[in-house]
Amino acid sequence: MRIMKTLSLKNSLLAVFVKVLGYDMPLAQGRLRNRFLKVVEEKVLELDKNRVDICEKFAEKDADGNSKMEDNKYIFPAGEVKVFQELADLYNEDCNIDFLPSLVSDIGGIKHLIDLSTVSLSVIETAQIEAILEAFSTIQDTPQEPPLPQVEGKLA
Repeated sequence: MRIMKTLSLKNSLLAVFVKVLGYDMPLAQGRLRNRFLKVVEEKVLELDKNRVDICEKFAEKDADGNSKMEDNKYIFPAGEVKVFQELADLYNEDCNIDFLPSLVSDIGGIKHLIDLSTVSLSVIETAQIEAILEAFSTIQDTPQEPPLPQVEGKLA
């Protein structure tokens, strides 16, 4: 059985994680970052789809049943609080980022790229990065079953 590593973060940390790695770097470091961001971007897209679904569910509707928007922001009925509770729940959910056995060696490199970041961060974003670095120190081993061999032909 092969072991992969799983980084567990809150969904709310994904945006600042992408932001802190968004600086110019040498090719080898950029390739490392891009391998990692490919996985993270899938999580970010899934999070955004879920956010839009929640907003669509609670937004005011026009006569055609389309969600009302103003300045590219959803309009919610006065006093509507369920939307904000569902969004808070979504952003507080754990997001698991798996490092396949072939990429486990990237973990230290990603932490190093965070330390080298030249991106300006707010006080809150800096605290979020501290939470991300803490999550790196508690990465869990996740057993991974090896793939079954593919058998061609018919069984007799």
